[in-house]
Amino acid sequence: AETADSIGRFDTVQIKKIVQQLEQATAKSGLRLQARVQGLKARLLFYKLDASDSLYATVMRDALEKAYRLNDIYMVAEFSRWYGEMLNTIDDPAGAALYCMNSVKLQEEAGLQYFPSVKTFYLTTAEMLARTRNYRESIDYYNLALKLKDSTTDKNFIANSMNTLGKSYHYFKKNDSAVLAYQQCMKFVKESGAQE
Repeated sequence: AETADSIGRFDTVQIKKIVQQLEQATAKSGLRLQARVQGLKARLLFYKLDASDSLYATVMRDALEKAYRLNDIYMVAEFSRWYGEMLNTIDDPAGAALYCMNSVKLQEEAGLQYFPSVKTFYLTTAEMLARTRNYRESIDYYNLALKLKDSTTDKNFIANSMNTLGKSYHYFKKNDSAVLAYQQCMKFVKESGAQE
């Protein structure tokens, strides 16, 4: 939210001008810096453009391809995460889930301590898997997320995740587990001060 708030101070024309200056300054640089600038461009566009404009996803896909050419596991993991989240906003939940799962696997391989908001991202990946009716994998990701310590994850986000986890358990007729997830949902709703 803080990133979106600070970017929100700039209008789209200013963002475009900043990005063009960065691209010009790095045009003769190596592939690594060009990939970083392209990834930044995609994220800036993501915060400024309407979800129906898929330009940011196209730019991030190109940045991700550069990261693969560099064979940089950290960059591939981070750009896969962003690309997955971007695909989700343009209503491609299956593609989103695949890229997010790829990112999680790479983050685990490289070391979770090197990546921001890991718990939130596990919950996001679980949510995307539930949207694609991959309930078994969704449950696995939720349970992995709940084991992670992270005090920065928004309580409303966790509440929504517990609600979806309950639905996933309900799908498998694991009613006791579903009830526990719904109770956790209510706990987080109360802790957040949100309306039920």
